[in-house]
Amino acid sequence: MVKLLAAFAALALILWLVIDRVRRRFFADLKSPERCARLWERLYGWNWQDHSVNNYGFAPSALDHPEKFQLELYRA
Repeated sequence: MVKLLAAFAALALILWLVIDRVRRRFFADLKSPERCARLWERLYGWNWQDHSVNNYGFAPSALDHPEKFQLELYRA
């Protein structure tokens, strides 16, 4: 039982260290404009080609219902 708890504690420590390193690198990217631009390109620079996204209420709707935009997602 003690070995299991020690192994769990070691795994939790390793996981915490990995998460802390990722967090530090992410926030370090936000401190300089060059790194922020690289982060922006990493996240939003994908080539979407022919893919489209959902309309979250930016186009006019013909329905008169409180959930009209959600209902239009299923309209053919």
